Amino acid sequence: MSMQPGSGHWLADHLCDLMASPHVSIPSHVGGVYVGPGPVDLFSTRFESWFLPDAKGTVAGREVDREGLKEALLALQTKWDPENVKIRSDPDYSHTLLQDHTQMRTELEWTPKTSDPETDQKQVIDAEAAVVAQEGRERIRFLTLKGDEALFRVTSPGHLEWSIGACSLLLGPI
Repeated sequence: MSMQPGSGHWLADHLCDLMASPHVSIPSHVGGVYVGPGPVDLFSTRFESWFLPDAKGTVAGREVDREGLKEALLALQTKWDPENVKIRSDPDYSHTLLQDHTQMRTELEWTPKTSDPETDQKQVIDAEAAVVAQEGRERIRFLTLKGDEALFRVTSPGHLEWSIGACSLLLGPI
C-alpha cells in the first residue's frame, strides 16, 4: 500500500483489500482425522496484520470486540462485490487525535451480490477508524462501520434466520 495513514483512501484501500481476500475455514480435525496444513487464509492473515490484538469497534450501532469485528467483516464479505465499489473519502476529515492515533473516515458504495441483478439496490458503508503506528506499520485500534445491519449479520451454515422488522430469530440446525 502506498497510501499514507491519515488518508481516508488508506482506510478504503485496506477495507477493499480485506473484502477481496479469500477466507478459508478448514477444521483441523475432520471425522477424527487430522487434516494438516491447508490453503492460506488471506483474509485472516490480513486481519491479524491490520488490526491490533485489542481492537474493538461499533458495527451498525452495536459494540463489538475484535472477534465481533472479524465476524461482521466476514458477513459483509459475502455480500461484497469488488467490481463496482465507489470510494468517497473526505481528505479534510482525517486528523491526529492524540500523539499516536490518527482518525480517518471513508464511505464505500456498491451493489451487493444477489441472485436477481434487477432488484439490487446500492448499499453504503460509512467507515471510521482510529489508527496507531505499531511495530513499524499502521494498525487499526477502533473501527466503526455504519450501514444496513443486515450487511453485517452472521448466520451459521445449517441455521435458519428469520427477521421481522427490528426482531430476528436464529433457529438451531435445520
